[in-house]
Amino acid sequence: MTKLTIILQNSDFFTSQCPRLYHLLATFGHKYTIYETNDYAKIAKECFVLADDHAYIRRFNIDQSRFTYALDDEETTASLNSRFDEFLQETSQMLSTTKLDP
Repeated sequence: MTKLTIILQNSDFFTSQCPRLYHLLATFGHKYTIYETNDYAKIAKECFVLADDHAYIRRFNIDQSRFTYALDDEETTASLNSRFDEFLQETSQMLSTTKLDP
């Protein structure tokens, strides 16, 4: 099953400056989820993308554009996947395009 999961430390930029991605969330909400971390996980400075169990892209520093990628590195990908799961457990809310009236 193909699924995209994004974890953000702050969702303000996404909701105000990324209208195309926000529209995709409305259209493909069944395959596309975005979470925001709680305050505990906001101190993390890791930035990475996992493609599958074998490939990843990882930035060295969130403020710089330098990065590394690997296509057949199962060991590092597994450790990043474990870190991603830790971040997922520290999420406080899931973003939604549906507005609920109080």
